[in-house]
Amino acid sequence: MNLTNNTKFFIRWFMILLVIGVYLGKIIFIALDFAITIKYKGSFYDKSVPAETCRAIAELYEGYFDQLLVVSFGGSIIAMVLILIILKKVR
Repeated sequence: MNLTNNTKFFIRWFMILLVIGVYLGKIIFIALDFAITIKYKGSFYDKSVPAETCRAIAELYEGYFDQLLVVSFGGSIIAMVLILIILKKVR
């Protein structure tokens, strides 16, 4: 199947944008999940907070941050490899 250069151009950039969109979508999903969890966790500003609650909130922050780091670094490497494969195969 012979494709014109114009068709290859659009296929290549569509695939690259798809890879970047999935990567950024996963990062945004984690960030929004974190924001929704914190928003509905309850307001602690009107009373004193026990130490156990502070530890639980700190562990929650740590868990989301670790998950975000794994997705950011691992996902960027995977996305870069996929983009290079797309550029190599669709020529």
